[in-house]
Amino acid sequence: MLSDLALVHTDAVVPESCSVWHFAQVREYAVLGEGVSVGSHAEVGPHCRVGAHSRIGAAAQIHEPAAIGEYVFIGPAALLSNDRFPMVPRSGWVPEAVVIGDHAVIGMGARILGGVRIGAGAVVGMGAVVLRDVEEGAVVVGNPARFLRWREKHGVGTAFEHWAPLCEGEDCPWCLMERDEERERREDSGEDSGTGRVVVVRAGAAVGGGSGAGSGRVGPHGAGEGGGYGAAAGGV
Repeated sequence: MLSDLALVHTDAVVPESCSVWHFAQVREYAVLGEGVSVGSHAEVGPHCRVGAHSRIGAAAQIHEPAAIGEYVFIGPAALLSNDRFPMVPRSGWVPEAVVIGDHAVIGMGARILGGVRIGAGAVVGMGAVVLRDVEEGAVVVGNPARFLRWREKHGVGTAFEHWAPLCEGEDCPWCLMERDEERERREDSGEDSGTGRVVVVRAGAAVGGGSGAGSGRVGPHGAGEGGGYGAAAGGV
């Protein structure tokens, strides 16, 4: 569904299954996957790629040439930049892409510096300012963003391994899908109906309270140059 008030460049790739709401802009050579939603007043810049079933919140800015994975949530008014050292005038500038892995969550109003990579399943809290790479499954918050904890996984070691919902006690749609498919399989094979066992584990190291240094990423192995916090030693 494309709003009559949306601005979608003729050289952009936008499948019919996408939703682009009023006053949103999808620039030249941007590529959206199936089922992507772009909220009102949001901008997807030139040459950006957004994976299938991702959601771009209202007034978010995705600057070229960002690459966003599948099932990614970008909150309202979030900003993915592309320039570490802006100035006017400037010559020879090359935009630096923000790269976000599948199933990541970027909170409302978060700011991500150009060239930063956000790992699959990672979570960036509301209003966080991310200046360094974020490890897969890490939850980061604050300004500058610091490691808080790990995101849980369900079904580890199975074909249905996936990132868990962030809200404790919330039904997991992927687990429900697994149970439905397992029930259908049992019914088709004549077995008693039932559900598959879901294993819930932490995605990585235990969270501690020490400071880290030297990795250049936001995560348990250190905060990189410029300070910040990681996990305490010994958490594996």
